[in-house]
Amino acid sequence: MEPKIKKNRIVQKILKVVKDKVSFFITAHSNPDGDTLGSELALNSWLRKLGKRVTIVNVDAVPEIYRFLPRVDLIKKKKKVVGNFDVGFILECSDPGRIGGIINLDGQLGLVISIDHHLFSQSYGDINWFDSQASATAEQVYQLIKKSGETLTYEEALCLYVGILTDTGKFQQKNTTAQTHKIIADLLSYGINPEEIHSKIYATKSYSTLRLLGLTLNSLKLVAKGKIAYQEITQEMYKRTENYQHDEETINYPLTIPQVEISILFREIAEEKNKVKVGFRSRNKVDVHKIAKHFGGGGHQNASGCVIEGNLKQVKNLVLNYIKKSFA
Repeated sequence: MEPKIKKNRIVQKILKVVKDKVSFFITAHSNPDGDTLGSELALNSWLRKLGKRVTIVNVDAVPEIYRFLPRVDLIKKKKKVVGNFDVGFILECSDPGRIGGIINLDGQLGLVISIDHHLFSQSYGDINWFDSQASATAEQVYQLIKKSGETLTYEEALCLYVGILTDTGKFQQKNTTAQTHKIIADLLSYGINPEEIHSKIYATKSYSTLRLLGLTLNSLKLVAKGKIAYQEITQEMYKRTENYQHDEETINYPLTIPQVEISILFREIAEEKNKVKVGFRSRNKVDVHKIAKHFGGGGHQNASGCVIEGNLKQVKNLVLNYIKKSFA
């Protein structure tokens, strides 16, 4: 079956479910980003316009830089959700474990719809819409709303714009396509101010954020003849700066060094002392998705991540030794 025909059939299935059901639950992966939040809020707005009851819950809080998003207070942070729902939308989760166990997919959700744009997503939903050609899940939500025949609102357009902007690295990454720019052109027609959004996400930083960024950059090290760069954020650094939300751009700075092909950011997890979050970024054809997948994570060719059990030193050694083999 042609990919376009298959996608249209899946979208029609989702639209029928939306038409027939009443209560909807929306969640996404832990540590929500711009695509996660923008997609959740746009989907929520569309469903409410159709007269549906909607609940949005994530296991982690909304990062401060995204607090400007319209109706963001509808997104609640909980470790466990009580109650049952007709339908659950799981967004941008290649693995159901990434939602943090906040809800029982089998026991609390009558039907599960998984929407994701990552490679090698698991088919854990009753309806699975995976589109690795989409630059962001926000692209898929945009297509869903458009196919429904509903007109986008300004707020929905803004949320979807933020989702695509952030998940393409400001339209710089390889997942940015002609289709992406066509969608962005349409979203801009709703009166979105790109300069204002860019300023709020990328050009507004607190004193404590810059202090944490300084400490993180100071930890920068190069290995494998300068091809691999890595940084770390420890709990002590969070406490010292009184900032527990790092700058999302931190991991990208080492890639400005010409010879660096892979940038890694190791972050200690506050809630779980024996786990480390590892982010990977790369340039050109270096596939960090394969590295993240090896450690149980995933993502894109040039941007991926995972969570690894162990203390910071153990995890650094484990990851670096594995990657260095590729540059031996």
